[in-house]
Amino acid sequence: MSRPEKKYTQVPVDAHAIERMRKSLGIPLSVLQTRGIIHRHTYASMMHSGEVRIDCFDGLVEAFGAKRDDLLAAPLPAKQRPESQYAFPSTEEWEVDRSSQPTEWRKAANGLQYRIFRMRHRTIADHFGRGKFYDLLGVQKRDELKHQLERHAVVGMTVGPNPNVSQLYSCVPAGNGASWWVIDRWIEGSTLEYCLQNGPLPQSDLPRLMKEILNGLAAVHSHDIVLREMTPGRVLIPEGKGPPVLTDFEMAKLFNGAPTVKNGVWPENPYRAPEVDSGQVAPSADLFSWAVILLHAATGTVPDEKRLKEMLVSAKLPAQVTEVVQKCLSSSPSRRPQDCETVRRALGKWS
Repeated sequence: MSRPEKKYTQVPVDAHAIERMRKSLGIPLSVLQTRGIIHRHTYASMMHSGEVRIDCFDGLVEAFGAKRDDLLAAPLPAKQRPESQYAFPSTEEWEVDRSSQPTEWRKAANGLQYRIFRMRHRTIADHFGRGKFYDLLGVQKRDELKHQLERHAVVGMTVGPNPNVSQLYSCVPAGNGASWWVIDRWIEGSTLEYCLQNGPLPQSDLPRLMKEILNGLAAVHSHDIVLREMTPGRVLIPEGKGPPVLTDFEMAKLFNGAPTVKNGVWPENPYRAPEVDSGQVAPSADLFSWAVILLHAATGTVPDEKRLKEMLVSAKLPAQVTEVVQKCLSSSPSRRPQDCETVRRALGKWS
């Protein structure tokens, strides 16, 4: 008499979360098969059905060093579970716009990984958002990261409606807490960083752009917030002549008792004021960044902290502009202008 076939319980899994984690850890399917964790055909079946034997599932959890809840499917039945292109979980209000392409994975200065998507509102026609998706798979102690994940949203809510600052739509966890969405108003255009890949901005556009960025900084500073990490990649340039928009505020310093966001050693950033590393910052730190961005926009050259004086000469700015930019670039915060209004007055009728 033959032995009865051993049966295993099938469990519903988030197959795409499993695939994302496998790729992020760099574990080939051949290794999983060789180690007896899961056969490649079983893995392919799991990707199609969203279910897998519990012994295989437990093996994957152990191999990835993951939490079971991270890799299990959401409690909704499959037919009710919201679909999302690229296998990224949606929210109740927003889903990934299928007609657009996301950015590549990026790493914020606080160490979190994210991608930018164009999002489509589920019920309001032609209403789009700029969705920043943080992947938290494999991240330990997520509760301790909450203030970091919310920092951009808190800055947007605190400043409120402003033509030069991101307008927040939503800030919510997703995927059983294994990911997080921050969704802002969609800006059709590109970042200033992307624009500068083709060289300097036209001299006719430079005064308006830099004054508008200064307006955004003034709005942020008026609420006792210092951005600390302003770069051309954090300035959105709309198509046409729309005002530039400051965004990506993960590393902002809030002077309201909120925990300070810092990830050990700061990654290199030629736009960042030298005193930011020490944690002692004031609005003048952002004015340093503003001045370096101006030099990059005027010359088309990626800044080198050892050559800022040379860049200032080659920028060929009007005398009064050169003077205030030079002051903003001082290594001593006390020698810089202390607020945006001082800089604005010094720029005079620059146009």
